[in-house]
Amino acid sequence: MDEFALLADILDRKTCVADGHITIGPGDDTAAIQAGDLELLVAVDQLVVGRHVEHDCPPQAIGRKAIARALSDVAAMAGSPMACLVAARLPADAPHEWAMAVFDAAADAAKGWCAPVIGGDIAAGEGPASLSVTVLGRTCEGGAVQ
Repeated sequence: MDEFALLADILDRKTCVADGHITIGPGDDTAAIQAGDLELLVAVDQLVVGRHVEHDCPPQAIGRKAIARALSDVAAMAGSPMACLVAARLPADAPHEWAMAVFDAAADAAKGWCAPVIGGDIAAGEGPASLSVTVLGRTCEGGAVQ
């Protein structure tokens, strides 16, 4: 599968139609939504063990990198992060201590950037771990930079 070709085809089908309150829509790493006087930024990024980090990567590095990947998308738009949501699909046989080390590192990294983890989802399954981080942020003075 060619990820970039798939994304181009999805965007060409206009399945994500921007309306009046969406100021930056599909096609950028971060969307912008006008909510009253505040322009909110929303970014999502994922980390897949075996693709974005090696299988033997320490769990603390996995958690930090998952947060950093998503926060960097908000930073690229000259935004300021406010909060994160973390959804994870973990191997069914992952040790509890390993999983807690991943989540503790993610929470510490997010808190360090003033964007605490406020929720998410966890599921167990087959295959390597995968974390999806959604960041909610706000634009800085002057608005988002595309």
